[in-house]
Amino acid sequence: VSCPEWMLVHIYNLSETFVGANQVLTFSEGLAIGGAFHVGVEVYGAEWSYGVYGVACDPPRAETAHVYECSVFVGATAKDPEQAAEVLFRLCQEWHGRNYDVLSHNCCSFGRRFVEELGVGPMPLWIDRFARTLHGGRDAVRHAGKAIYRGVMEDVPAMAEVARPHVERYVSDASAFAARKRQQASQKLHQVVMHDMPAMIETARPHVEQAAFEVQKAAQQKAQEGYEVMQKVVQEDAPKAMAAAQPYVEQAMNTAMYHGSNAMSSAQEAMQIAAEALHQQLFGEEESSSEDASPEAMEAEQRPMAPMAPMAQAMPTPGSLPRTSDPLPDAAPFRASSLQGSSEAG
Repeated sequence: VSCPEWMLVHIYNLSETFVGANQVLTFSEGLAIGGAFHVGVEVYGAEWSYGVYGVACDPPRAETAHVYECSVFVGATAKDPEQAAEVLFRLCQEWHGRNYDVLSHNCCSFGRRFVEELGVGPMPLWIDRFARTLHGGRDAVRHAGKAIYRGVMEDVPAMAEVARPHVERYVSDASAFAARKRQQASQKLHQVVMHDMPAMIETARPHVEQAAFEVQKAAQQKAQEGYEVMQKVVQEDAPKAMAAAQPYVEQAMNTAMYHGSNAMSSAQEAMQIAAEALHQQLFGEEESSSEDASPEAMEAEQRPMAPMAPMAQAMPTPGSLPRTSDPLPDAAPFRASSLQGSSEAG
């Protein structure tokens, strides 16, 4: 509960962006230079503030353009509402919006003046310390600028003439100093190149040789391992593979020989039958009309020729076939009697 004559200073952050910075700059230890605030003074149920619009009146804490921070009680005024209105009327005549200055003639300076006019306060210094500090710095910069201008235009030429001999002496000393340092650097570089670097190389040589030896040793070890693996393949794995494949190779060779022998026998019989057919074609009539031919001669002529000895010997027998469970196909050789019968029929 507040009394109408109580005076409250309502403090607002300029925007959401300034909330964190104002907390640090105003309330932290060792860095309390104040924040950027907007101020309104409440008395007799109304809040009074100042800006580019001049003096304005709003309901207490109804400011929406800024972010409310807190309120500070500065005392109770002894003036009645009529007297307070007279003070405000006079301030409105003095504080025009066109005179607003963000640092020296702003809402904070109006609030401080209004509180003092109503006989209370003073308003806490931290509220407008930031603006007052910047205002003082701006005035200092202005005075410094005037002093600099005067010094540049008047004092600097005279000082330059006075300082010229000293500057020349300093330049000469600096040149001599640079020459000495350059000579020392050259000597140091020569020492490094001619002495220190060879010493460093000699110091590092054992380590380099040791590293090279380790690399060579590792390479030899890897080569030995590769040779052992290759030797194992040649001496163990290859004979095993050859032994595993030998039965199949022998079976294929025997099968090929068997079928080759059968083919040779069949060809031989076919040649013999062809020769008999040709002989019969040429001399068959004379032999058939001969009644004196002996049965032994006719049996000898009809007997098939014996197969060639080498091919007969090379032909495998069923017992000599390769070791396999699959039986070899039976050969079906030509028979001379069958072909002879067909020739006689023709």
